[in-house]
Amino acid sequence: MNKYNYIVLGSDWDLYKFSYSDLSSLSNAKYIAGNFPPKNTLKGILYRIHFDQKINSKVKLPFKRIWNSSYFDARFDTTRPLCFIVFNNWICLNIGIVDYLRRIYKGCKVVWICQDLICTQKLRYTNKPYDVEKIKSQFDLILSFDQNDCKKYGFVYHPLVFSSYNGQLQEMPYSDIYMLAQAKNRLGDILDIYEELRDTGLKIDFHIAGVKKQDRKYSDEIHYIDGKGLTYAENIQHILHTKCILEIMQKNGAGFTQRGCEAVCLGKKLLTNNEFIKSEPFFRSDYISTFKSPKDIDMDFLKHIPDNIDVDFNYKEKMSPIELLDFIEKRI
Repeated sequence: MNKYNYIVLGSDWDLYKFSYSDLSSLSNAKYIAGNFPPKNTLKGILYRIHFDQKINSKVKLPFKRIWNSSYFDARFDTTRPLCFIVFNNWICLNIGIVDYLRRIYKGCKVVWICQDLICTQKLRYTNKPYDVEKIKSQFDLILSFDQNDCKKYGFVYHPLVFSSYNGQLQEMPYSDIYMLAQAKNRLGDILDIYEELRDTGLKIDFHIAGVKKQDRKYSDEIHYIDGKGLTYAENIQHILHTKCILEIMQKNGAGFTQRGCEAVCLGKKLLTNNEFIKSEPFFRSDYISTFKSPKDIDMDFLKHIPDNIDVDFNYKEKMSPIELLDFIEKRI
């Protein structure tokens, strides 16, 4: 039994709403899906005007902290101390949310979960990098899934979380290897690996976002994504219809990512250039194959991807956000 009531100041991204959905079974935990009032209300309209990126890039509208009292309801059925778990999107807005929590909820604990590499994070409107030391002084605990960031900034390592999937399998084609990725700084790596895989006879299902039209090589074979692209529910269907997930890490990343969670919790093999995954407790060489360059990919592993076997890491319960609350409680 947890000694705290937990409020997760999360994101409205469907990936995170799904990943933290196990918390809905708890009476002492609430997940707040972002700091956005409903669109079809006057409050929602005013909020979006106040925080509009185009307006604030020209004139930085003041008094954004007045919204802090409207984001969540801190009432629970049982009286316990409060612990707030804060996502990156609340930090980048720079709205003084932690100061607000400390002032209104005396004695509360506040934890920051950094779900991306620090080097990729910027404050909204100013585009300035995070002042990590200043941010660290505000929190009781800071967690990161990236081991390099933990070493560099003194964060505590905790892997990403993933909730149970209880949906239905839809009708769609099956594949042997599936990848969904933002190109970011790895488009060259993605295309090099695709070239290695396309002649193996395996059924390849690649979806890449953030690629300029002139850079879209093999556009009749690779699905290049414009706009919002796949929802996370659609992404899960592609995972359920594949034998193996391909992961290509961002530069300088260290620590397993969402792809590792998906492989373990949805019972899929994983092909990854993440050497750090070998140190994870769930690692199994028959289910996970690592490589340093496309030429290093284990062809014997590829040959056995289509085999009809039950992939079970016996670890998915330990990736639940419910376990995350236990982890936090031992450290605050």
